[in-house]
Amino acid sequence: MAAVADGAGSCALGGQGAAIAVAAVVEAARCHSLSAWPVEEAGWKTLLSDILMRARDAVTKEAAARDRNPRDFSTTLIAVIATPDAIAAAQIGDGAAVASSEDRAAIEGLTLPILGEYLNETTFLTSPNAVETAQVRMLPQPAFGLALLSDGLQGVALKLPSGEPHAPFFLPLLRFAASSNPREGHAELAAFLGSDKISRKTDDDVTLVLAVSLR
Repeated sequence: MAAVADGAGSCALGGQGAAIAVAAVVEAARCHSLSAWPVEEAGWKTLLSDILMRARDAVTKEAAARDRNPRDFSTTLIAVIATPDAIAAAQIGDGAAVASSEDRAAIEGLTLPILGEYLNETTFLTSPNAVETAQVRMLPQPAFGLALLSDGLQGVALKLPSGEPHAPFFLPLLRFAASSNPREGHAELAAFLGSDKISRKTDDDVTLVLAVSLR
């Protein structure tokens, strides 16, 4: 299970909304993992929609407890669950999730950035009908690797405007993740994301989650 959320910079508590949403997604997935995962696509869509609603409810509950408007906690949200038999992803807003094939030679987009009519406009978890209109996709196959990214990396990692993932960006990173010590790999990845090569191509904060199968 992996989740990425990017709080709206224009909202006072966007970062806190992102943290609350991710925690709610992971907790909901943990609770469900005590039972069997779905087999059919319809079951995955129901499960992921429920997980997104739990995240929205958690943000709304926090807003009520603090006497704030839920919009103050606006955040995007991406959630991915990988099992030995399937990959399922859901997304509200921009950013993207991708998966690599078991032969480690190809990359496929699971979700695409959802952009608004204007630059830097997107849908947030607390937007009207955000959960009901979220992207939800299931692939009935295992994956070698997964990557989830916030919109700050879209210009580097995706071919825009189509949103198709740029394989030369992802495949080396996933191979690196598979061969690295987690502690050292985390430091090297942070250095890469903070490098001039990346910062020259984006003025936004960047988040990248990499996950690989060790089978």
